[in-house]
Amino acid sequence: MDTVLSGTSNGNNVKSPLADFTSVLGMNTHFFTFTDLPSSSALHLDPEFLSDATALIFKRFKPDNLMHVFHDDLIPLFETLRELCFDRHPLEDCIGAFTLVSFDGHSKHRYHFLYEIFSGGRLLQVDDLRPDQTYCFRSAVVGISKETVWYDYGFDHPQGPSSRSVSAISLQTFVAFILKRLALDRNHCESRFPNAYVVFLLRSHSRLILNEAEVIETVAAVTRLRVVGVRVDNEPLTRVIELVTCSEMLIGMHGASMILSLFLRPGKSVLELFPYAVPSSSYVPYKTLSSIPQMKLRYGVWENKIKRNTVTHPNRDPEHGGLDHLTETQRERILSSDSVRPHRCCSDPEWLFRIYQDTVVEIESFAASVDRLFSSETGTDSFVRSIDWFYPGPIRNIFCLRISRGFVLSWDPPWNIQFVQSVPVFYEIWIQSAEQEVRSVVTNLTSHLIESKHQTINCWVSCSIKTNQNTSLKQWVPCK
Repeated sequence: MDTVLSGTSNGNNVKSPLADFTSVLGMNTHFFTFTDLPSSSALHLDPEFLSDATALIFKRFKPDNLMHVFHDDLIPLFETLRELCFDRHPLEDCIGAFTLVSFDGHSKHRYHFLYEIFSGGRLLQVDDLRPDQTYCFRSAVVGISKETVWYDYGFDHPQGPSSRSVSAISLQTFVAFILKRLALDRNHCESRFPNAYVVFLLRSHSRLILNEAEVIETVAAVTRLRVVGVRVDNEPLTRVIELVTCSEMLIGMHGASMILSLFLRPGKSVLELFPYAVPSSSYVPYKTLSSIPQMKLRYGVWENKIKRNTVTHPNRDPEHGGLDHLTETQRERILSSDSVRPHRCCSDPEWLFRIYQDTVVEIESFAASVDRLFSSETGTDSFVRSIDWFYPGPIRNIFCLRISRGFVLSWDPPWNIQFVQSVPVFYEIWIQSAEQEVRSVVTNLTSHLIESKHQTINCWVSCSIKTNQNTSLKQWVPCK
């Protein structure tokens, strides 16, 4: 049997690991390492073969945290399996043929069933294996894709969007796959929930909204919609996903559950709340998600700007924002600060102190945030909202007519322009005279008068959008 190494780095196994068990950027604790053995050692090991199916071996990052479950595990798993199943159909059957093996040591959590969707109903864990037994796989893939990772948690620099260009198509394909496996259907939203509503994510243990009822009443008054309060920890996750999928708007305090905005339909809204001194511009995983071209989500924020409207917990343990372990000088600086300073993940005491505080939401500014977001245009009345990727086709039927003053050049627009409504379209004309002089003209019309004393000129016409960006190939015509 042959062994093939693909997509790996060269060099020593320790200094330059072959692969990464996780999709998380900047982590150095989940590398795949191995120990060399001569082939003859297999005669003495008495290995047990775990499965005839191909194993996909990876590590879950934080399987008790919904953001990490989706962003770091499930979406990269799906993308990896899509690559492995590229020429095999149907995709669902191919994905279910793999055996998932998690080498992380985490125990099962309430989100465990989501992983089983990708493994024919079973996820093999390290705890399922005997430490004194040698196990073999007939075929295995190690590591998962990082192509869908839109956020960098900042292990060696402050957190922020990743440098990767993440495709909305990949995310929407993932969402469609999950909804199908959970027996949910976006097309049935109107029949399941005939009256439009807003989902408000409520918290039970930390980062509480202390005037919850008043806030919910405000949302209902501003939007004139029913507000459904959901505590993710207390509800079946499938039910929560269904509610979010069919809602008009998702509102919640900054936290892991806001990843459920992934399941909103195009044109819907996300409003994220931030505690005092936690700048929304520094913590943007959900803003980044909403901003991915073609996700078509409206995003807004509300920040608590009033210090007296916050309740802090300086006497808790350090992991939950306590300050007792710090020096008096450090405590005073954090308590007097009005904005968390940039920091690396994940144990900065100022960040933990502020992110675990509770909030009384100031109603007037909150109502304005809701109204501003809910009243904004969706941008879904055109076929294409973001046109960064769009290139016009060649212009058609270019024609040149000689007149006494020169020439009239006319043409038909590219055939695909009809699918990008409300987008500025420009045409660039290059005109070459008999003396080889070249000049250019830009117009938004499909004809142009060229004043010329020459008997013959050469013309090239191209179509562009966004002011001479994303330009089509130039079409040539001789004018005689």
